[in-house]
Amino acid sequence: MKKMNYKFFGMALLALAFTACEEGELGASGETEAKLGQLYVDAESAASQLFKNADEALRKLDAGDPLPYTIDGATFNEDAGNPGNYILDYGTTGTNTRNKVIKGMIKFNASGTNYLTAGTTVGLTYDNYSEDDLAVTGGLNLTNSSANGGTSFTMDIQNLTIIDDSETENKELVLNGSKSLDWTAGSATTGDVSDDVYTISDLPGGGGTTAGYNPDPTTNTYQHSLNVAFTAPLVIDNSCSYRLTQGIIDLTLTSTDDPSPLTFTNATIDFLTADGCDKFFSIKLVNTDNNSEISTTRQFTGF
Repeated sequence: MKKMNYKFFGMALLALAFTACEEGELGASGETEAKLGQLYVDAESAASQLFKNADEALRKLDAGDPLPYTIDGATFNEDAGNPGNYILDYGTTGTNTRNKVIKGMIKFNASGTNYLTAGTTVGLTYDNYSEDDLAVTGGLNLTNSSANGGTSFTMDIQNLTIIDDSETENKELVLNGSKSLDWTAGSATTGDVSDDVYTISDLPGGGGTTAGYNPDPTTNTYQHSLNVAFTAPLVIDNSCSYRLTQGIIDLTLTSTDDPSPLTFTNATIDFLTADGCDKFFSIKLVNTDNNSEISTTRQFTGF
């Protein structure tokens, strides 16, 4: 099994490292499609990790926790050069966290009364940021969309780019989409995220989620495309060490290559409700022309 390392650039987010674990080899047929599914999961997890760090930091701020404090091994404090804004600082020499060395800063720019007030928006940007010496730039926008006593946020992901350098030439996957995050438990303890449970789903009317995969980044052409549909919302439970406990996502795969290298045009990613708080998910690949299908099981380190 090949070792994969990922780096993020453009409108990039924090990354999580994943290890592919297959139940048997797929062979040539299905390997490309399974890799697309794995890379897509990595991209979604990157967005989720960044939201987790921002959510915890800003909830503590609203709860009145004295600054500075530690989030994800980094120091969260007010930006001395820009009062009213904040920085999550991993330092210039780096902080060991999530099995990697992270350097630099994430800057928070909020508009509104506070993070937990409906209508507040938060922009996240990077400053000299890197993970294992791979540069990360860009940002993410969050909006508090809470209404009728509930807690909800909108998360806009723009051009999240993952580089897969597991082979001789780098390949990249780019993710775009808007998500709705809706709390089902823990919202009453606003300064404590340990008991929070929330769902992640496609934002209604948000245009859906898409990803493009480019086997040759020098061409700037995305030969493979993924259209994404959340058929069962992802359930995030902070009491679980892996956080993601269930959810189902359908992918439609297309390619502009002629002939197409894709044998399977549809995929279903299932985060396996039956395994409870564990790290496994399945990818089922389906050829709609002849109704053939194959499946593989993979694992993740967290969301």
